[in-house]
Amino acid sequence: MDTNSNRPSFAVPAGEGATAQFGGAEIAGRTVKGEGEGELVTVGEGVMLVRLSLKAGFDQDGHLHPDHESIGYILSGRVEMQVGDTKQVLGPGSTWYHPKGVRHTAKALEDAEALEFHAPLRPDVLALFERR
Repeated sequence: MDTNSNRPSFAVPAGEGATAQFGGAEIAGRTVKGEGEGELVTVGEGVMLVRLSLKAGFDQDGHLHPDHESIGYILSGRVEMQVGDTKQVLGPGSTWYHPKGVRHTAKALEDAEALEFHAPLRPDVLALFERR
């Protein structure tokens, strides 16, 4: 998928974004444990939105990104997240933020759905959708 030439002008209908399996994938230099799927909802010039569907047990070990920040929103389920020294269990309506260069983790305690915005674009995550 060429994210530049195929980018919609303003909208992608629900469920029509490209999807990728995250379980076993290498993201940010770490292999993801458990099952998870992402839907690339939309991509702008410098920001992207991914819908995450995580199965209980999904586990993204501690890692950091020196070149981007993320903001997320839990739609359903419970996810244990640690950003820096702060660890919390997040449920529906909860948000998270991790700035550039801050170590963070995510573990789905039960099946969970979330939205995550990344800025700037993440070539490693975009590549997962291109391989589908």
